[in-house]
Amino acid sequence: MATGISVITVGAVFLVVLLLMVLICISGQRDKSVQKDCKGSKSTVVESGLLQYLYQFLPRSSSPSLPGPPSFFLIGNMMELTHDHLPIHLTNLAQRYGNIYRLKCGKTTMVVLNSSEFIREALVKKWSDFAGRPVSYTGDIVSGGGHTISLGDYNEEWRAHRRLVHSALQRCCQKSLHDVIERQALHLREVLMDYQGSAVDLSEDFTVAASNVITTLAFGKEYDKSSLELQQLHSCLNEIVALWGSSWISALDSFPLLRKLPNPVFARLLKEVAKRDEIIRKHLNNYKSQYKKHEDAITGSLLQGLDKHRNTEHGVLLTDIHVHMATVDLLIGGTETTAAWLNWTVQTKVYVELCTVLEGRYPKYSDRHRLPVLCSLINEVLRLRPVAPLAVPHRAIRDSSIAGYSIPKNTVIIPNLFGAHHDPAVWTDPYSFKPERFLEGGGGSTRALIPFGGGARLCLGESVAKMELFMFTAYLLRDFQFISPPESEASLPDLRGVASVVLKAAAGLQSFDNLVTFAMLGDTITLPCGTPFIKSCTSVNWTIAEMVGSEVVKAGRVTAPDALKFGLLKDCSLEINHLVLDDARLYSCHSPAFTSSVSLQILEVTENPTPADIELHCYLNTYKGLVSNCNKGIHIKWITEDNTPLNGNRFHYEHVSDCFSKLFITKRLTDHHRKWKCQLTQNDMIKATITYTTTIKDGIEEVFAAVGESVSLSCSNTSSLGVGGSMKWTVGERTLTDDISSYNDQTEALHVNKDSSLVISKVSALHAGDYQCSESTDQQKVFNKIRLHTLDVISEHGPGGDNLTLTCVLTCTNECGKDFNLTWSGGSHNSRQGSLIYDKNTLINRLFIPLLSMASAELTCFVHREGDVMASKKWHTINPLQTPAWAALPLALLICITAGGLYVYMKRKHNKDAGNEQSSVGMTHVYDVIQDANNEELTQPATTTSFYDLLQAVNYK
Repeated sequence: MATGISVITVGAVFLVVLLLMVLICISGQRDKSVQKDCKGSKSTVVESGLLQYLYQFLPRSSSPSLPGPPSFFLIGNMMELTHDHLPIHLTNLAQRYGNIYRLKCGKTTMVVLNSSEFIREALVKKWSDFAGRPVSYTGDIVSGGGHTISLGDYNEEWRAHRRLVHSALQRCCQKSLHDVIERQALHLREVLMDYQGSAVDLSEDFTVAASNVITTLAFGKEYDKSSLELQQLHSCLNEIVALWGSSWISALDSFPLLRKLPNPVFARLLKEVAKRDEIIRKHLNNYKSQYKKHEDAITGSLLQGLDKHRNTEHGVLLTDIHVHMATVDLLIGGTETTAAWLNWTVQTKVYVELCTVLEGRYPKYSDRHRLPVLCSLINEVLRLRPVAPLAVPHRAIRDSSIAGYSIPKNTVIIPNLFGAHHDPAVWTDPYSFKPERFLEGGGGSTRALIPFGGGARLCLGESVAKMELFMFTAYLLRDFQFISPPESEASLPDLRGVASVVLKAAAGLQSFDNLVTFAMLGDTITLPCGTPFIKSCTSVNWTIAEMVGSEVVKAGRVTAPDALKFGLLKDCSLEINHLVLDDARLYSCHSPAFTSSVSLQILEVTENPTPADIELHCYLNTYKGLVSNCNKGIHIKWITEDNTPLNGNRFHYEHVSDCFSKLFITKRLTDHHRKWKCQLTQNDMIKATITYTTTIKDGIEEVFAAVGESVSLSCSNTSSLGVGGSMKWTVGERTLTDDISSYNDQTEALHVNKDSSLVISKVSALHAGDYQCSESTDQQKVFNKIRLHTLDVISEHGPGGDNLTLTCVLTCTNECGKDFNLTWSGGSHNSRQGSLIYDKNTLINRLFIPLLSMASAELTCFVHREGDVMASKKWHTINPLQTPAWAALPLALLICITAGGLYVYMKRKHNKDAGNEQSSVGMTHVYDVIQDANNEELTQPATTTSFYDLLQAVNYK
């Protein structure tokens, strides 16, 4: 493994060096050409420079800049796109940067949308702005030069192609779609009946059924599972989908230079695309020879429509390649997506009794409105695991905006449907399977469900897919229950799936005991019974494995000795309060129709005291006790309070196993009352986080506070205070008060709360110091020591007023620690950040901002301690040259009033001096307009050579 990593590293370094050399060569050539051009065009350069200088003073867009992770030279955020499960990773990034953020990949800017609101704004409300497809080297190869509906760019050719395919689908679906799907559903039922309850992998049967719907519609041809031709087609399509989602392929779009280098993965893709086209071409040629036999098939409608198009629409030429690629779209979209979806349905182990609603008959698609529970199941599966989790990227075909952010032309838009369907602001408990959320009163929103995209790029086969999903699911769940083999300890597959262009169920099973739930000590946890479709809990029992008196719920009633410990909810879920270690057990829910089990695993942190170090243990307790080997995908790590990795030489880790980790910390007095976090993730998804606070004998608690804000200093545990005893707060050598309960100093903005905590309502740099809360008697028992550091931002203008300097100052009680750091965020690309300056008890970091390039923004200075953000101070910058136009309205109004007053004054003075009225021919029309607007008569003054006449002349012109 180490050798493989080193080879990859050397290869990456070689590519970066090679790219740098090419860029230097290109830059040198451009410099020479620029020098030649400059000799003969000095005046043009001067004019251009003047225009650029004047342009700096024009109002800029007030749209805020998009947040996003920091990008690296040349590669941008390429590494963010190489994660195994990209949809989950992009969703996790949204937790840090918001539901809309940007990524850079080479020269390409991508905007990721993670909420249904933003996706609908882009794809539906502003569909005409974002209907394009990104220019893609590999996409053109897969799509036959961009001639597919799914990958073709938005233009007249694409619109004509879509009209052709849409009319063919509409004609075919109206006549035969329902019958074809019904026939395949019945055939799939017969195949499953032949298994006679044995343990089998059904994914291949689902794929055959979904494929036969499309091949029957397209060519009038059906296959069985043993067909070599069908196996070749599926193998080819699966390989293309898997390879195209590879980072080895996507890198070719962002870095054209890599196309010149050997790429075995790309060579395989080319081979599979050629094989696919050969199979499709063979089908089309065979179909043409039998054209009259299957005129109702989609291919027949496409070919007929193509002939009509050639005779009527001469502006855009559609050819056989468009029919060829439309067939590819149908085969991939109608086979891969439906087969993947059916796998998710089976593995949920939810049974729906359709016979009671339909009186024993098999369902029709028209029955869907009478089966809300089945529809809620389908909606929940589409929400929880959208088949195309990142849809297909869009491209902005003109400058536009999303959520108030400016989106320039050619920006790539990635609709993260997975993220939108797991948005906690929209979906309660988004990672749990809860079909009842789509039932009446369940809180689910079908408007927020967007599995097929939207707008002009809405999936063309949406109606076909919905009918397939409904019919197949209804037929299967009417006659079968799908369960894991009883002899298998691993019941459920990895529900994350294998993320590529299509999200599929992972092959193989994980070592889970049905369902695993993670919790922390003291929590209240809810264990699901396994299905939300139980009408009554009177037949439900809950038991605890390997425990005497294990029955906690019997016939829908809590029977446990500690009745307050357990509760049964309306959906028959078991609620456990105030968790202790002994609650980490295997719980089973029983009913006459099914049995499900839930493994409750509890995360715990303990401390092993040592003289020189702090030794913390974080481990997972299961119903089997503390285990050495965790379930696959589980990982435990240590993080800071703001969820970033611990940074410092005094931290050392020992990972005993994936579910047991030790943290060794070189002890400091300032580790007193410091918080340490242990986080448990499963398949890169955060499942549990527990916080542990260390206590150091004679230790000092470090507190950081921003100047101008409020801070509360805790006195800690004062329960040992004797009867009649009193307390006091001191800072340095100065005693603030002997009677702490009545202390309230307005001049120093200090007061004491009832819990004895000292509150500084408005922190200043002078408040930095060592505070102590102690007993005011002779015993001087100390309850808590606190070291307060203050953070402030100071602004000043540089020489000549051309620059603004912001100085971030951390005032420490004593000497600032070497593990303290100050950073800025929010500055423009023209801002220059200075180096850190340590000056005894002060830490300084300056930010230099050129005024001419400064935009109104919010800048923030952060103070870090060993990578952990301890405090921040914001500074709002306002550039008067870029103040929005409305801010100048009061000034403009004042000027207008002054000018108007001067105008009236001059007119009256002139009339009084002249004593008569004369008309000015040049002003007659102007006064008529004013008279009509104000509905009052105006007296036209005589024409003289006064300043008043000059004002009139200017107004007239």
